[in-house]
Amino acid sequence: MQKALTSHATASDRIALALIEAMIPAGRQIPAADAEALVRQVNDWLAGHLVLRASLSSGLFWLEARTLTRGTRFRKLSLEARQQVLATLAGTTISGQLLRAISTPYKAAWLFDDSVQQKLGSRTPVSVPSQVETFAWQQ
Repeated sequence: MQKALTSHATASDRIALALIEAMIPAGRQIPAADAEALVRQVNDWLAGHLVLRASLSSGLFWLEARTLTRGTRFRKLSLEARQQVLATLAGTTISGQLLRAISTPYKAAWLFDDSVQQKLGSRTPVSVPSQVETFAWQQ
């Protein structure tokens, strides 16, 4: 059994937790994302890619710094305030693109999760035929 991430989380992990909680809240049919599991999964994906990991961490610290004008850090804001910050940033050209870049790994991890796909009612993937048919133009 894995330990809770929050017991040994880095600063960028704590920012990522706050981002995921604000970005993928509970809906009517789908529960909120398991933020700790998503952070662990993305960290595992990026374990061998130090430049990508550093880039993501830098982006998360950028997000954290964006709210200092409000007198507090992003991760310390209430859920509603974090969602408002994300909505505001998403509507701008440069900040919106950077927000999309730092949120993509977490969204991808969430969407590729089998339990989420089942809750969304997605179908099983198409099976590839075991034999390739030769067409007349290929002969």
